[in-house]
Amino acid sequence: MHNWKNLLKLLASVTAVQIIGFALLPLFSRLYTRADYGILGMLMSVVGLLTPLAAMRYDQAALVARGGQRLQLLRILGISLCLGLTLVLSLLCLIAPPFLATTSYAPAIPYLFIIPLTVCCSGLYAVLAANANARARYGSISIAALLQGYVNNCLKVVCGWNSLGVWGFAIAFNSGTAIACAWLGIRQHEPWLRGVTYRRLRVVAHHYRTFPKYTTWMVTIAMLITNILAMMLPNFYRVEEIGVITMLYMITRRPVQVYSDATSRVYARRLVEAKAEGRDFRGDMRRMVLRLSLGAVLGTLITPWVAEPLVTLVLGEQWTQLGQIIPWMIPFLLMESMNYIFNFIPDVLRRQRSYMLIQVLRLCCELGFIFLLAPRLDFDSFIRAYFFFAAGEYALINLWFYHLLRPSELSLGQD
Repeated sequence: MHNWKNLLKLLASVTAVQIIGFALLPLFSRLYTRADYGILGMLMSVVGLLTPLAAMRYDQAALVARGGQRLQLLRILGISLCLGLTLVLSLLCLIAPPFLATTSYAPAIPYLFIIPLTVCCSGLYAVLAANANARARYGSISIAALLQGYVNNCLKVVCGWNSLGVWGFAIAFNSGTAIACAWLGIRQHEPWLRGVTYRRLRVVAHHYRTFPKYTTWMVTIAMLITNILAMMLPNFYRVEEIGVITMLYMITRRPVQVYSDATSRVYARRLVEAKAEGRDFRGDMRRMVLRLSLGAVLGTLITPWVAEPLVTLVLGEQWTQLGQIIPWMIPFLLMESMNYIFNFIPDVLRRQRSYMLIQVLRLCCELGFIFLLAPRLDFDSFIRAYFFFAAGEYALINLWFYHLLRPSELSLGQD
């Protein structure tokens, strides 16, 4: 069931959402200021770090779980952990303002409660989508993605017209995510609490303990790396320049991530099946890498000619700077897309600890790069250098993923 037909269902819904998002970009770029995007980037960097931790990675355990009862218990366990983290974050938001008032993050103080709200909605969606993915319910996931995307984009227009600024982003995104969660919950027809006891939750938590034990730290480091620019650069550059990064990620990196995540859902299940059957998965990986590389070559040839005038026409002159940066991102986007698609490999092959150590080393390199060059370079020069540096890091990790797919590894780590 985990084949190209079902992958196309996911990609079709993603494409439909991306189309309306790009169609409305000229409105978004004029209804919201660069400062709004800058503050949004600060907040979303924290949300991006915390959301994968909301269920302590037990949502990912659904990929390798057998049978309905385990999936049911993992779902309840994930939801409970997500709600608990939301409560803790809300308490932290109450006590944080005095500590942030004298820092470069002070402009985000009025919007702090966006963090627990968004982490809660996004975490619940991740748990429910992972459960649906484990049951091969790609149609439900596709409709949920459509609901989330269309409600989000339409409400962003309404909130922008009413000058709600950063709160407008939060209201739109979380409303769409809540509706998508409701849809996934309705489509999971099995009883939610029948047979669920505290003892059984403890048993299933212990059985899949490698996910919180190793992948929690792994994903924390990975998300720190992903969000490190928006988190650290307020110390070196203006809020408006952080807004440039936020918009840049929205029109380039975010679509790549969404498509890659959709593709990863199918490929993860295909690797599970290949491991169970003793098949070689490396051919699947090589074919996907070839397709992505051809797209990157085409982008490299086209973007230097069209990026700047197109960005100025669509988004307005305040965003012209984006068009000068985008051509330098192509190698980075290629390598990151491969990483997003295949980053399930250490989970399925139970090599989470090795991946965690690699990510720790990468985080140290990222921090060293930022603190060494950001104080010495202007914003444009730093961003271009950073994307080449990050592309090289991703390339090395992708080679390690391929190395893991040796036939001898596929016979290890059976559930």
